[in-house]
Amino acid sequence: MKRFLSKKWTWVLVFVLVGGIIFGSHAVVSAAERKEAENTARGQVPVDAVLETSERDDGMYQFQFYSESEGMEYEVEISEKSGEVRKVETELRGGTGSKSVALSEDQIRALVEERYPGAEISSLQLGMDDGYYSYEVYFRADGKYGTLEFNAETGAVLESKVKFGNPIVIPSEEGSTSAETSFLKEADIRSKVEEAYPGSQITMLEMDREDGQYVYEVEFLHEGKKYELTYNALNGEILKQESEVTNWAPSSTAASTETSSTDAAA
Repeated sequence: MKRFLSKKWTWVLVFVLVGGIIFGSHAVVSAAERKEAENTARGQVPVDAVLETSERDDGMYQFQFYSESEGMEYEVEISEKSGEVRKVETELRGGTGSKSVALSEDQIRALVEERYPGAEISSLQLGMDDGYYSYEVYFRADGKYGTLEFNAETGAVLESKVKFGNPIVIPSEEGSTSAETSFLKEADIRSKVEEAYPGSQITMLEMDREDGQYVYEVEFLHEGKKYELTYNALNGEILKQESEVTNWAPSSTAASTETSSTDAAA
């Protein structure tokens, strides 16, 4: 009996040691992967940027930095699976628009081109928020796309949201499956937004793929608020919805803005 107990506890000890090694090595690997993701994220921010927070959520590493030299906050999203940069968002801490408009649309286009050579601008609008002017631009470049907000006097970037990769388009009808042909079109999504928020102004509308499904991401202004909605691209179901109070609205000071924006969208 004594020998049996001794042998039994020996096996228990072996399992504990082996289990500790397995789980311990997994923790080391996870820590190493996270550190690698952090190093990748640091490649998207200034050298002096300090890491303030980090988290892991829904298959993504999210790192938040602050650069004192620029006064800029950065949020970098890294794919846990591929280790690649998925999105970079910035916000100028304490930044606002300007009291006057000193820069033209062409100058703003030049600033976008300087940051993203060969960029295509599909929307460029001059707006006002609480008496301050700023330009909001939606662009697509080689492997990047998103929105930029510029101070209308200095050209400083107040906010940006840039995704890496190319925007997803609806698969071609030719040779596609019945599931592919059942995707909602952009016009359908616009109609849904207009129906729920009459008189709203869409500033960004794009197709993307999240968690294995196609979605439409929409940003628009409505009655003093800025909305961000995510629709299921097959059935139009709202998957995510965020809003914030803002008085940003298209400015009537530049009559050429609407014309050039329409031309760009066309």
